[in-house]
Amino acid sequence: MCNEHKKILGPLIKKIHWRIDKRINETLKELDLTTAQSSVLRYLDHAEKRCIAVSQKDIEKYLNASNPTISGILDRLEDKGFINRINDNHDARKKIITLTDKARKINQAIVEKLDIFDEEMLSCLDDKEREELFDYLERIIAHLKESEVH
Repeated sequence: MCNEHKKILGPLIKKIHWRIDKRINETLKELDLTTAQSSVLRYLDHAEKRCIAVSQKDIEKYLNASNPTISGILDRLEDKGFINRINDNHDARKKIITLTDKARKINQAIVEKLDIFDEEMLSCLDDKEREELFDYLERIIAHLKESEVH
């Protein structure tokens, strides 16, 4: 008799992440953006609305990504005219990342597209199941943060 295959959470979440990333990249293609680039723009938009200056280091922490990764994302966003890098008045070594008008105009379209995708993705769940799913995922994240070795 065959052993029942044990379900393992990590690979399942990785598959979900891969599919979400793929679909978001397809969704944002017409805006000339990738998932990572849109995450940076949304973060900058959120910070700008709260009058918070954002450096590259802040973005690295927010996305939990390395300096070279974020540097590449910012280079591409700058080339596309979505961000500016401005010298920090208090620290000459530091650059403040700001949105351009082009990015401000496109941010609403990003939010709308991602909201539609979220709704599509969660359409197989009722309201209670959605609430439970978010609760479970947030608890897992909190637990993993608590158990991290520093």
